[in-house]
Amino acid sequence: MAIRGRPVQPSDICKCVEIVASHSVLRSRYAEILCDLSGVMLSLLGREAFSCMVVEEEGVTSRILGASVSTFVQESFFCEMKTPPSFWGTPEIVRRELNGQSVILSNDELRRDNIGSGLNLFVWHLGISEDERRLEVGSTMLDSFVKAHGGYNLKEFMGQADTWGHFAAMRQAGGCFIRPTGGEYADSLESIDVDVTQTPVNVGISREMARGTAIGSWCSALFDYSSPRLGLSRSQQRLLSAALNGHTDEELSKHLDISLFTVKKVWLEIDRRAALNLPEVFADFRHDGQTQWRGKQKRHRLLSYLQEHPEELRPALRQRNGTIVGKQSIG
Repeated sequence: MAIRGRPVQPSDICKCVEIVASHSVLRSRYAEILCDLSGVMLSLLGREAFSCMVVEEEGVTSRILGASVSTFVQESFFCEMKTPPSFWGTPEIVRRELNGQSVILSNDELRRDNIGSGLNLFVWHLGISEDERRLEVGSTMLDSFVKAHGGYNLKEFMGQADTWGHFAAMRQAGGCFIRPTGGEYADSLESIDVDVTQTPVNVGISREMARGTAIGSWCSALFDYSSPRLGLSRSQQRLLSAALNGHTDEELSKHLDISLFTVKKVWLEIDRRAALNLPEVFADFRHDGQTQWRGKQKRHRLLSYLQEHPEELRPALRQRNGTIVGKQSIG
């Protein structure tokens, strides 16, 4: 049976919390807020700074095998996490959500920082059901996590290990633990003498550190970023994100709950913007000074471009004409 990763749905939340509750490490870490975890996760669905990807085994009855949860958080909270004494990050985030003191970026804050100084990503957990610790489950989880965060202007990312295996994987990929005594990043070869599953130990990597990390590691891949050129609106981004999954126009209409007429109108707007801002990609679609729209071929080329440039589908503050605030005009 096939194993795949996908974004969480509201109906998945209970199972995601079940995995945490039955996990030998996470259940004690989350004990004080476990009864509130479902409600907080449901309240965060739809927030651009909240990401939850599930890994499921498809069959007659699909089964969720694990879930990765992460959020883009305020700079001040990142600094607090790195300042002694150490504390468990996710329970504290949940408590502050419940108290109306959220440290998770609002949609506007995320769009602003994504085209500004950059974003701080905190990983809640990469929880896999302990009886499902298969290589293909872990690799699908990691692949889904990297894809979910690719294309963001990431400044720093940090997490607290679910297992020793998770801790080792982060370090092998270039992440370093943060010394609990001083709050600074340790040397990549430095060892630690505490149980990272029982004592809060932050492991992470910054943009500057990633530049010196082995190319191709999953940690360094998170920091690959180029400024977007298309200046797409959120409605255009949502349509293209769905189209990357292979939907027809009719399926897009149903999936996005918009009319087929609106789908075709959005495509026309996207085509115009692509021709204006990516002339080298669509140069051979021109003849005698006139643009020749070869629908399926042009759409295929655009979707191929977007697979290589996920930054085009990430949130950013835009003016009415599509210009990205703080960037050069892109039409």
